[in-house]
Amino acid sequence: MNVSDLIEPERSREIFKTLLAKPFPLIDLSQIQDEELRARMQHRISGLALLMALKHTFDKNITQFCTSVLIVIWKQMDRTGGRDELVDIIFYYLNEAPFLDKKALLSTIHNELSKETEGELMTIMQRERAEGKQEGKQEGMQTTIMVIRMLKDGEDTTAIIALTGLTAEEVEHIKESIMN
Repeated sequence: MNVSDLIEPERSREIFKTLLAKPFPLIDLSQIQDEELRARMQHRISGLALLMALKHTFDKNITQFCTSVLIVIWKQMDRTGGRDELVDIIFYYLNEAPFLDKKALLSTIHNELSKETEGELMTIMQRERAEGKQEGKQEGMQTTIMVIRMLKDGEDTTAIIALTGLTAEEVEHIKESIMN
């Protein structure tokens, strides 16, 4: 003859008893500033986006997931001031998701997100490319220096090719440049 006896399944009865028997705090939303509510919401949205990004990075259907599911969260982040986190997540995907169709994702970003977010992402991508080119130049210089030393030490072209991965023409070009 107890209301809690009507609760099914039986293990839920304890929750019911707890809810009705103990006081629980209420939140008076009218006392919380709008900015604080927005900030709390933004942290949760950013956290959710990050967790989903990490979970699905290696999915084979990651492009479809991004362009249909994640884009909803990303648009909300874009509108509510989570642009920095959003750009970080997208940049992570562009670099780490092996099954991602980058062109399709960039097209979706262009069509669905703000121009500011797209611009920020493109700026970071251009900076990364420039740094990659600079690293490539430095590696090329180091290889050239190593080839010059090997040539001066009397190493033959075949050994230089085997050690450096350069072509015979590239080694010959370096050889000609030090002769002049």
